[in-house]
Amino acid sequence: MSNATYLTAGQAAKQTGVSKPTISRAIAEGRLSASRREDGSWGIDPAELMRWKESYGHRHTPPNQSATPPTTPEATLLQVENARVTAELSGVKALLDAERQRAETAERDRDRWHSAFLALPRPEEPRSGLFGWLKGKKPSAA
Repeated sequence: MSNATYLTAGQAAKQTGVSKPTISRAIAEGRLSASRREDGSWGIDPAELMRWKESYGHRHTPPNQSATPPTTPEATLLQVENARVTAELSGVKALLDAERQRAETAERDRDRWHSAFLALPRPEEPRSGLFGWLKGKKPSAA
């Protein structure tokens, strides 16, 4: 056996797209023929590897799927429902934006009125005098 024409388990794994333990298991179970080299590694014939890959590959090859799934009545109903929910969501988002703007305007008005209130002069204290004394108010100590 010439080492140049045979593959190691790692090379076989890279070529087939499976792991080295998968290759080793296939050899141990007798599904893939290989022979031991002097250095202890496996020597796998490339033709034997391709035979094994074709018989083993059906387990790891995804099924053929078309880009667009077939149209069914359920799919059509789901598309209609999806369009309805999308339209309803965009309406709710628009309503939410309008309410946010209204709240911001109300907050600005409140802040403006509060500032105007704070700018007003304070009311004067009631004057003390004869009428203040008669109503029970004590004159301020001046």
